[in-house]
Amino acid sequence: MVNKLKLVFTILFLSLLLCEPVDATILFQSTAESGTCNTVVPQAVWDPRAMGSDMYPNNIMYYRCDTPVPNSGRSKYFRVDTVDNQTDSGNAVSVSQINLTPGVTYYLGLFVRFDRINQRDIWHDGDGQPDSSDKLFEFQGNTRLLIDAGFPDWATCSGGACDHHFTFGAYLSPRNCTGCIYEQIWPNVPPYDRDTMVLVDYEKWNAVVLGYTPSTGGSATNGRIQLWINGIKTHDWTNIKTQDSATPYIWMFGHSGTTAQPAYDAPAHYRKFDGFIFSNSLTDIQNAGLMSDPSDAVAPSYPIALSIQ
Repeated sequence: MVNKLKLVFTILFLSLLLCEPVDATILFQSTAESGTCNTVVPQAVWDPRAMGSDMYPNNIMYYRCDTPVPNSGRSKYFRVDTVDNQTDSGNAVSVSQINLTPGVTYYLGLFVRFDRINQRDIWHDGDGQPDSSDKLFEFQGNTRLLIDAGFPDWATCSGGACDHHFTFGAYLSPRNCTGCIYEQIWPNVPPYDRDTMVLVDYEKWNAVVLGYTPSTGGSATNGRIQLWINGIKTHDWTNIKTQDSATPYIWMFGHSGTTAQPAYDAPAHYRKFDGFIFSNSLTDIQNAGLMSDPSDAVAPSYPIALSIQ
């Protein structure tokens, strides 16, 4: 009987520690593994016209197999081949309405890699240069939040430290959040801030995860936005308003809605994606390998730079 009680208490303790919702589930997921190498991704999987793009057919996704995500057990990924000054390469998936519960944390994540052509950098790289950012991966409904890539215009990197690098950030759309001041959200988890960011490389896979806890609507400021880059937590904005509606929902997921905004001057390059996911379970994100650096020789079994709160 004592051993049984210990087991019960252990299970309860672990459940409280992980703070997982009872109905934890993957709400959206997309990998390339079921595709055939060097063939077009069907519109039912990712639609290059669903975001109103005017760049079709340069937005078409293909299944590729030359540089799959390391340590993932998968041999394929999605790729879009852009041309010079392409304004976007948007692809989207419409889904049945996903109703979100204020106070519950949801996780949006992906593996992503940008390969240059002839070593031409995709974005302006800081030091007071113009804003140069992509709407990388997002959800849309009556609430909208995005992971972005590139460099914001407020980034400063002394001595050219940002040269030939870029970073990831979070972007809260003002369309669904009246009066919100956090349109483009800067790092705030020490040692990271507006002047100190995680710099990542071209020609390398990265894992990026956005945490979203909807506020209760109206003028309430009890929401939260978090961001992890290769398992490193860089953003944690608490007690903020995240959307207007008290009943937030999602009906679409999309990527690459803009490229190098607002100048739209990115050179041709290869955009590589895999492991898109949206879940209300941190465990799902861990199991997907998104809380560690995918380029590590041996992927850790548990995230190194993660605090469960």
